[in-house]
Amino acid sequence: MIKKNLPFVWNSIEFLNGIVIEVFYGRKIKNAHVETFETLTLSKYQYRTLHQEDLIHLENMLTFQPKGFDDYFKPHCFDSKTLKMLLKNPAFQMFGVFDGEKIIGYFFLRFFLNRKAFRGKMVDVAYQGKGIAKEMGKITTDIAYRAGFRLFATISKFNYGSMASSAAVNKIHVIKELPKDYVYIEYFKNVKTDF
Repeated sequence: MIKKNLPFVWNSIEFLNGIVIEVFYGRKIKNAHVETFETLTLSKYQYRTLHQEDLIHLENMLTFQPKGFDDYFKPHCFDSKTLKMLLKNPAFQMFGVFDGEKIIGYFFLRFFLNRKAFRGKMVDVAYQGKGIAKEMGKITTDIAYRAGFRLFATISKFNYGSMASSAAVNKIHVIKELPKDYVYIEYFKNVKTDF
């Protein structure tokens, strides 16, 4: 509600949260990244942290998705200015899936001082159905748990693909139902999907 109605207040909270996360958890989160990506099994695609030079490719990927692709997934604006601002925020960790030089998937973790992390993920429509979203789920779960955070998300009941890929990776607990047919859920690590 704050994010939607008072963006200046939300941005200020995000800025302060980023500073606090960097001070108290920055090293632990970075170590979790390294440990997780080092233990990934070989894949046809490359999964890694995004860097400044990747943002133009991410923006292009998001721009060329079909109309309505973000009906159930719009965690932030997808313009260049927003992506650059998020990349600089230590509390917002951005990742990509690459087919060669092309970004075909985008996922992230947003960390908060109360040791809660929220994840989001999307796959280029041309690459859906290849198990990419499941791998994203495994990676974000592993990083969050290694860093000592609980993992949450809000998902539309009508986002069947996201629900299915989440259930294939995690044990899920619905905390409560939200307006407009969204649910607030917590992910628990499923021993079947440990790295």
